[in-house]
Amino acid sequence: MHLVPDTRLNSLAQAEALSAYRFIFRRHAASPLPYPYPVSSTSNRWNAFGIPMIYCAGSLSLAIVEMQRTVVRQSGYLQFVYFTLAVPAPSIEVLPDEDYPPDWNSDPQPSSTQKIGSDWQQSHRSLALLVRSARCTEEYNVLINPLHPEYRTLQASPVMPHPLSFLDPDPS
Repeated sequence: MHLVPDTRLNSLAQAEALSAYRFIFRRHAASPLPYPYPVSSTSNRWNAFGIPMIYCAGSLSLAIVEMQRTVVRQSGYLQFVYFTLAVPAPSIEVLPDEDYPPDWNSDPQPSSTQKIGSDWQQSHRSLALLVRSARCTEEYNVLINPLHPEYRTLQASPVMPHPLSFLDPDPS
């Protein structure tokens, strides 16, 4: 596997925090980081069914790309807001490039990545795990473990309106 090195990771060691971006449905704006966090009723790229995990992106533009690809079909017009988290740099683990399985960015998501993410979440080694985006491999997503003791110390920015919205093409 050939991945483009990301020099921004070098500056993470000197940073106090990393900004993580997350879109949510506007109707959830009053409680963007619920505690206790609900158990995941679906599996995703980095977590198996029943393993709670919060998916954020390392930039607002990547958050938009990820949301457009993974938006859940619901009827009608879908409206979103976003918020940011300042994740303390010492609380972030980076998945090394050599630890990505060969099928890590295949579609649908493979069980190999679900095992990596689920094992990380259950180990409680860190509050956050940086993983490459399967949509844009030069960028990173930020996985947050809502069961980690530091989760309750995270502060979400005020939610921000954004023109990101979707009209479901099949509202039936």
